[in-house]
Amino acid sequence: MQFDLNILNGASGKVRVILQGQSGGDDGGIAITSSKITLSSSTGQQLYNGSLDNISGGRQIYMAGVLKGTGANSGSQVQVQMEVRIDQSGQVTGRIAAGSTNPAGNANESNV
Repeated sequence: MQFDLNILNGASGKVRVILQGQSGGDDGGIAITSSKITLSSSTGQQLYNGSLDNISGGRQIYMAGVLKGTGANSGSQVQVQMEVRIDQSGQVTGRIAAGSTNPAGNANESNV
């Protein structure tokens, strides 16, 4: 499952989430075996990437992880929390919050 999302109503940018797994049985769910998330600028420059270490839900999915900076952000980390909803047509909407892993850092929240 892959989500390519635009960040709106806050810092502009793009989010790509890739979840891989296997069918989870009769309920139609998926048992996630690996994940990848990339935060990019609105021009497509990759800023942070990593994997998600907490994923739960069905049509409403909660995800969280700590991402590592790339390029000019190398050496920095950002903590990300996402909530996405998948409607009956397959359209994905949600919210993302990202902040410094430094305890004094601030979190910013936007819609995707």
